[in-house]
Amino acid sequence: MNANSQAIVIFCSQLCITEGINPLKPSEWSGLAEKLMARRLEPRNLLNFSAHSFMSELGLSEEYAQRLLRLTDRSAGLFAELHRYAAEGISVYTRADHAYPLQLKRKLGQKCPPLFYCAGDMQILGLRVVGFTGPQEIDDDDSRFTRRAVRKTCARRLGVASGGGEGAESLVVQTALTEGWPVIEYIAGGLSALIRRKDVKDSIASGRRLVLSEAIPGADFDSECAVSVSRYIYAQSEAAVVVRAEMKDSVTWSGAAENLKNKYCPLFCRDTSSEGSMALISMGAVPIGNDWDGDITRPYIRPGQMEIPYPM
Repeated sequence: MNANSQAIVIFCSQLCITEGINPLKPSEWSGLAEKLMARRLEPRNLLNFSAHSFMSELGLSEEYAQRLLRLTDRSAGLFAELHRYAAEGISVYTRADHAYPLQLKRKLGQKCPPLFYCAGDMQILGLRVVGFTGPQEIDDDDSRFTRRAVRKTCARRLGVASGGGEGAESLVVQTALTEGWPVIEYIAGGLSALIRRKDVKDSIASGRRLVLSEAIPGADFDSECAVSVSRYIYAQSEAAVVVRAEMKDSVTWSGAAENLKNKYCPLFCRDTSSEGSMALISMGAVPIGNDWDGDITRPYIRPGQMEIPYPM
């Protein structure tokens, strides 16, 4: 971990929180990062700042400066905790690391979280993937469409990105792994419990599964993170497929609507009678049916990306 990454972890990680320790939220870090760039400073420079430096160099209040100093004081315990997680197979990558998801940095900019906790082969991030989202409760028609769509995607030498939730997203992951193709999962909770599952552990060990979360490894499911997860899936993907969206399903619906607004990637939506799916199609999503052939019509591969050398 380079010095800039160490600084980001110190100021932003939610690990080792005690009374008086208040890590920076993603928006707060983005604001601080802008101040640093304007002054041609780097995050590592902050580790040597005094309260006076924070105030005079960055124009911060004394209260904010003291908050940052308290965060630096927890460094020893914080990195001891990260070392323990590393032994479990969990690493941390920040916006200052080359391995940080490049697609997210390109498409989201300062909306990217300062750091991700990750388990798996980070090289999977360099592969082309199609995102899949859908409801937690699925029927037989949803299941048939999902399996077929994922298989067609894999047949075109594309991996998948999903949120690791129940229902449609779980089926997406299972189908892609069965076909022998890579999976990127952005999840709304901690990694520790998930990667202890034998199926997850085996797929990570095989090099086919990468799981990322902005939540600390021991965290429970977080509904606020779930909203962000959809954004990361769309930003990671060459294109995305909505299995089905209901207006009451706020995560699937709101994530797809945000993607259409911000154009993170082309959106395909299964043409069903559900109110949410019909609304997404009326907003610009491309309607597809059970006969979809997996063509996302991308005329080029972005520089730095590569065709997937799978299946393994």
